[in-house]
Amino acid sequence: PVLVFTLGWHWVGSVFIAYVLSGLGLGIFEVTFLSVITPLGKATKSWAIIGCPSGFATINILGLTLSSFGVPVVSLYWYIVA
Repeated sequence: PVLVFTLGWHWVGSVFIAYVLSGLGLGIFEVTFLSVITPLGKATKSWAIIGCPSGFATINILGLTLSSFGVPVVSLYWYIVA
């Protein structure tokens, strides 16, 4: 976002770089997160495996749909913080 919105960088390759870095970050986080909660039991691990993608999908699908209907994006940020 800094390169695109602040500096006005319109190179399409920045999208691919953003996706690669996001995938790398999520991949490292997920493995570490699951290994840390493993001692808490199988049920906890199951809920974490279900919960993380569900939350991500809720924000991306429902949130972006609401923003297309005119809901301010700032309210989505406050929903995530709450």
